[in-house]
Amino acid sequence: MLTVHAHAAPSPGEPLAATTVERRDPGPHDAAQSIVRLLTRMGGMP
Repeated sequence: MLTVHAHAAPSPGEPLAATTVERRDPGPHDAAQSIVRLLTRMGGMP
C-alpha cells in the first residue's frame, strides 16, 4: 500500500481539507502498470 496526500470534505457541505489516503498497489490490469510497460518498451520517457 502507498500513502498519498489528498483533499477531502470531512462531511457534506464542509470545505475540502488536507488528508492522507491509503492507495492499493497497482495490479496487472491498471493503467499505471500499462503505462510503465509501454514506456519500458519505448526506451523511457521522451
